[in-house]
Amino acid sequence: MGTYPSISDPSAHRQTKLYTGNGSSYSYAITNDGNSDLKPDWLWIKGRSVADNHVLYDSVRGNTKQLKANGNDQEDTTSHVNSFNTDGFTLTSSDAAFNQNSGSYLAWQWKLAGGSNTTNYDGSITSSVQANTTAGLSIVTYTGNGTNDATVGHGLGLAPKMIWVKRRDSGTRDWVIFHTWMGTSKELFLNSTSAQANSNYWRSQPGTSTFALSSDNYVNGNGEKYIAYVFAEVLGYSAANYYTGTGNTSGAFNHTGFRPGWIIVKNWSSTSDWQVLDTKRRFLTTNAASTEEAFNRNLYRLKPNSSQAEDTQIDVDILANGFKIRTSSSDWNANNDNYMWYASADQPVVTSAGVPGVGL
Repeated sequence: MGTYPSISDPSAHRQTKLYTGNGSSYSYAITNDGNSDLKPDWLWIKGRSVADNHVLYDSVRGNTKQLKANGNDQEDTTSHVNSFNTDGFTLTSSDAAFNQNSGSYLAWQWKLAGGSNTTNYDGSITSSVQANTTAGLSIVTYTGNGTNDATVGHGLGLAPKMIWVKRRDSGTRDWVIFHTWMGTSKELFLNSTSAQANSNYWRSQPGTSTFALSSDNYVNGNGEKYIAYVFAEVLGYSAANYYTGTGNTSGAFNHTGFRPGWIIVKNWSSTSDWQVLDTKRRFLTTNAASTEEAFNRNLYRLKPNSSQAEDTQIDVDILANGFKIRTSSSDWNANNDNYMWYASADQPVVTSAGVPGVGL
């Protein structure tokens, strides 16, 4: 008998919620509509029709602490998110980034450990960790010690494939991104279009309990506070890899082993925008050559490095076991350029019981 995924219902771990703003600064409860109730521990809000910031909150730091994916700003204290709820969240803001009247928005949400942080002593730096070991995601906060080869515990029990680190205080610093396929001597910045550059931020490939850092103050300044979002691969739920562009409208097929529900992509060879897709915003058209094409096509993208509103300038097929590039755009498919990606599931190919997954 083969090995089956441990997650039959990905909506228990990650959901995308689309909502319309009402322009009120009073309590506005946003309720999820996935198969499972989900109290978000990581909340990422972006206006689809509104050109404004990508705003990130999590229950590790608390619902008053905001970071911006598209900026290098230090952490802000705000009152925009009132609470993380049993199945969604409540806003108390008419700010355009969250709740402009009649504006269209999305909220990407992840479950971790229900707001329960654990002190982790696995590394040379003590960290505070909230981990969802089933789904392979943890949020880590730590204070740097300014020492080369310092290690930080991540709490997953799996070797991470992607890590995002952001300095939270003392001025501006970029989001530093590690991806296993780029290697430890390279980095990307989430808030930038820049190609990969040489770096010494990452001292080695992450292990099952820790990741290793240099003394650089982007990731480990002495006495500075940091947050890390840490992603591992889980069979049937999440995957990380890379592909090489073809420069034409028949690009790479990327096998994930599940129907992706959330995908992030970046060209690491050349200057380009980051790209995020999700199946809540898939494009359904009666003009497609086939019903299959109409169902699979996804044209809607957002750019984590940019405040730009949603646009439809790409073409990607999201399939039962992966995604296929159907655009020659350099953001997705420049000839011979390399692209890193991470994806998490909308639906497994088979459930934990070995039963074929059900479509959207």
